[in-house]
Amino acid sequence: HCTGRENIPMQGGCLVCANHISNADALMLGAVFPAKRQLHTMAKAELFSVPILSSIVRGIGGIKVQRGKADVAAIRECAAVIEQGEILVVFPQGTRCPGKDPNKTPIKAGAALLACRTECPVLPISISAKQMKFRFFRRIDITIGKPIPPQQIKQWQEADESYSAIAGHIFDEICRVGNFLPAPKEES
Repeated sequence: HCTGRENIPMQGGCLVCANHISNADALMLGAVFPAKRQLHTMAKAELFSVPILSSIVRGIGGIKVQRGKADVAAIRECAAVIEQGEILVVFPQGTRCPGKDPNKTPIKAGAALLACRTECPVLPISISAKQMKFRFFRRIDITIGKPIPPQQIKQWQEADESYSAIAGHIFDEICRVGNFLPAPKEES
């Protein structure tokens, strides 16, 4: 079930940021985007070492990334995709977090780095399911929020915020779009 398709930019480069609950997330996002807007997704390097799987991942726009390292080549390739007017999907959590409240998962700063470097809109998307776990024949809800304009990202950057802080703002918007309630604050 998808809501917010009208928020998908029909032209120009865009960075899609979504929470990550399953291996099928990129395929589900591809299914809700218009066919003329091919998605490119960062994929862990291990997927490219399996012969048949490698062909499939490349065919659906996969970009190889070495996880846990500063993969400069992958960042350059991702930025080039956006600068060529394509859509890049990044999962700020960096890995799947099935069954976990997105508000309680760590996030990585790569999405903020790409957003600042390419000065493109960021499209926040929420993926949710019962107990935040993908199961065949179970309803999956994809909610597409309004794009965060490049000017907003630039304001955060000019306020001398770190990439981690900017990534936090982006992920907060993903959580807001998905109505994921923030963790209660502990009283001191």
